[in-house]
Amino acid sequence: MSKIAVYLAGAMTGLTREEMTEWRDDATYMLRVNDFRVWNPVSTLLDGSSTAKEIVDSNKFMLMHSDIILAEMINRKDPSIGTICEIVLAGELGKPVIAFGDSPSLVYPWVDVNVTARLRTLEDAMKYIVVNYGCYV
Repeated sequence: MSKIAVYLAGAMTGLTREEMTEWRDDATYMLRVNDFRVWNPVSTLLDGSSTAKEIVDSNKFMLMHSDIILAEMINRKDPSIGTICEIVLAGELGKPVIAFGDSPSLVYPWVDVNVTARLRTLEDAMKYIVVNYGCYV
């Protein structure tokens, strides 16, 4: 059986590289230690000069080739519209979405019905994924 792949959805617009990568680096380490593969949209060659189509197509490719979506939903002044779109797409594709954070966006109906589990912290989300999806035959 091939490794289970996890897509790291979360805010990027308006954030520093450090803010985009800090939780993703921690998640990547924890997931790889537990034998998961990781799709990280920050680890691409796309940047501020990339077109919206390039960014969305790349993110959709990674999301569609993932088995689970880990969605960072930290409460911010402006909710991440991109993350909300990824949650909805993942839910429509029947993929489990594990969200962590305390964003009020989690109660929006389109988000609410597409999130499998809501956890408070990244550590709680990691434990949830490893325990519930880390079984191998």
